[in-house]
Amino acid sequence: MTEARAKVGTVQMSKDALDDPKKFEEFQAAQNSMSSCPFAAPRCRGKVPELKANQSFMDLQHQLEGTENRINVARTRYNKAVETFNGSIRTFPNNLTNRFLLHLKPKEPFKAAPGAEKAPQVKF
Repeated sequence: MTEARAKVGTVQMSKDALDDPKKFEEFQAAQNSMSSCPFAAPRCRGKVPELKANQSFMDLQHQLEGTENRINVARTRYNKAVETFNGSIRTFPNNLTNRFLLHLKPKEPFKAAPGAEKAPQVKF
């Protein structure tokens, strides 16, 4: 394969060579040796290894981002549910039922610790 690549690189095709059957035949022979490579023609240029670690790292980043988003959605839903609950036990007629029978206390919404708005640093 390396020899075929080298041969293709040494045979140059110019306008004048198109009229010379011998030069044209050499050019075709060099091209044919490249196409008879055991691999497909585009792959004869050299096989580049696939880097799977890069794809795995990208997958990890997407998973971390997805986890952060799910946590944020869960916090928002919890706070909305607390807001609905607190509103329902304070409005009529539920406030009467709560005052005399259930004795439910208002719930506290989730409050993040200072600095929690920044994602933690993941070091490799």
